[in-house]
Amino acid sequence: MEESFGKHDFEALHKTGERAGTSWAIGYAFARARDQIALGLVWLGATPNGITLTGLLLTTAAAVCFAIGGSHTAGHVQGLPSSRWGLLAFCLLFVAGACDMLDGAVSRAGKMASRFGQVFDSTLDRFSDCVLCLGLIVHFAWIGNVTLSVLSGLAMLSAYSVSYVKARVDCIIHAGTVGWWQRPERSFGFLVAALFGHLPAFIWQQATMPFFTVALRIRHAAAAMEAEKTGTQPRTAGPMPGLWRYIAIWRHARGSLAYDIAAAINIGWIIVAPWIWPFFYGRSDPLRSLLDRWVGQ
Repeated sequence: MEESFGKHDFEALHKTGERAGTSWAIGYAFARARDQIALGLVWLGATPNGITLTGLLLTTAAAVCFAIGGSHTAGHVQGLPSSRWGLLAFCLLFVAGACDMLDGAVSRAGKMASRFGQVFDSTLDRFSDCVLCLGLIVHFAWIGNVTLSVLSGLAMLSAYSVSYVKARVDCIIHAGTVGWWQRPERSFGFLVAALFGHLPAFIWQQATMPFFTVALRIRHAAAAMEAEKTGTQPRTAGPMPGLWRYIAIWRHARGSLAYDIAAAINIGWIIVAPWIWPFFYGRSDPLRSLLDRWVGQ
C-alpha cells in the first residue's frame, strides 16, 4: 500500500536522525493498534483484497455524500445550507482510511502478500482519489458553481499526478520521495474538511498546492537520472543543507518536528480560512462571472 502509516513510514526519519514530533507518536500508536486488529482480521478470514475493495466502496459512499452536500456547512453560517452530509462522509472516510491501513497489515500478518495484490491495491487507491473529487464536481456542477467545479477537477488531476509521477519514476530509477502532499496527507485533509464543512477551502488548496509536489518530484527525478548518467552523487530526497533546511520544511521526513509544522499550516488552512475569509465557504463564483463578462449571457 502506497505511503500508509506503519513502521516503513518512519524509515526516513530514522535515517536522518531528526527529532520525532507529535505525528510520530500518533502514527506509532495507530500502527501498533493496526497490527493487533490485523491479527484479528486474519483469524476471522479477512483477505487484503477484500479489505481494499471495502475501502473503495466506503469511499464511494462518501463521494455520494459530497455530491449531495459538498458545499454544506457543519454549523449555521448565514446564507449557506447546513446539513450532516459532511459528518456522514467523515465517518465513512474514517472507516475507509482504516481499511487503507489494514489491507497491507493483513497481507503481512497472514503472509498473503502477492504482486497482484499490490497492483489491485494501487489501482483502487487511484479510484478512491478520483471518486471523491468526482463527487465534488457533480455537486458544484449541480448548484451551478463553475469555479469550484473546475477546481475540483484540478484537485483530482493533482491527486492522480502526485502518485503517477512517483510510480513512473520508480519504474526507471529509485529517486526517493519528495514533496509534502502524499496520499495520507490528502486523505487526512478530506477528513478535516468533511468534519468542519470546509470542503470549498480544501478544494482551493488541493487544486493548487499538490502541483508543487508534482513539480518537485519531476525536478528531483531529473536530477537523480542525471546523477546516475554522470556517475555523480545523487541529490538527497531529505532535508536541504544550510538555511534551506529550516525553510523547505516539506522536505523533512514524516514524523519529524518540521513535518508537524507543515501539517499544522496545511490543516490549519482548511479549518481557519473560511472563518477569516468567507470567500472560502464557496459563496462566490469568480470564474462564472469572468465567463459571463467575456462570453456574455
